[in-house]
Amino acid sequence: MKITAAVAMAVAAGFVGQAQAGENERTVVVYIANEHVAIQAALFAKAQASRMFGRIGVRVEWRSLGHATPPTDALVVDMVEQSSNSECAGALACAKPYEGIHIRVFYDRFARVVPQSMVPALLGHVLVHEITHILQGINRHSDSGVMKARWDAHDYAQMTCRTLPFTPNDVALIERGLNGRESRLASAAVVRGSDEAKEL
Repeated sequence: MKITAAVAMAVAAGFVGQAQAGENERTVVVYIANEHVAIQAALFAKAQASRMFGRIGVRVEWRSLGHATPPTDALVVDMVEQSSNSECAGALACAKPYEGIHIRVFYDRFARVVPQSMVPALLGHVLVHEITHILQGINRHSDSGVMKARWDAHDYAQMTCRTLPFTPNDVALIERGLNGRESRLASAAVVRGSDEAKEL
């Protein structure tokens, strides 16, 4: 079902309004594997990503994956130190929006795109971009802002002084995706509870 621009803007305006009022803030748990690959850049990037999501009413809880098994409602970001040229060729990262969990960030490719001083800001935007794919649960891009398919020189320059924005449609689709995600998780919990009761 297509969302018209008018509906998307209306939903986004309501969502942002709630966020500004501090109501209905949504929490997303993100585990990072192999964070040591980009530890200094990651500190800045996570803080920046948290601010970007916070403006639209989404709170991100960052955790280190370690050897633990993440809960079913978590997202998992794998920081890749040495990527294969054949994996998501030419991309800085890739997500599995229909699977809804895994993101791979090809950190070794960042230096080919921007100077080292820009890497933390770029990483923050990449995290936001890929997490948004997972939250929306679909493979789509916007014509502008953080969800563009490919950033250009103007976008990279903007990252040095301010963050790229979400479009109203981005925000509306995040809201819709989060609602669907929460419904699926709730249904799965009910099924698990029923199975446990049968085993007693």
